[in-house]
Amino acid sequence: AALRVAIQLDVKDAGAHALLGRALLDANQLTTAVRELEQAVKLDARNETALYQLATAYRTLGRASEAQRAFEEFRKVKTQAKAQESELVQLLKTVPAE
Repeated sequence: AALRVAIQLDVKDAGAHALLGRALLDANQLTTAVRELEQAVKLDARNETALYQLATAYRTLGRASEAQRAFEEFRKVKTQAKAQESELVQLLKTVPAE
């Protein structure tokens, strides 16, 4: 209920949609979960949680090609995030200590 309230307060909160989608998956409400997860990805295409959970939901529903595309996008986003993190660490190493 709290997640639905959060979404009502800010319908553009991708994180809330992703969390609600995950909760709906856990409750085996797959169709509604997919709708929430698709909305989360629409709002934030780099939301790793939403992408992974959406792929899982598609797979469970037997939507193999959609699951494969979502898993591939998840892997791509995760790889990009790791590369950015690595670049940041290298940059921080060049900053002199105070």
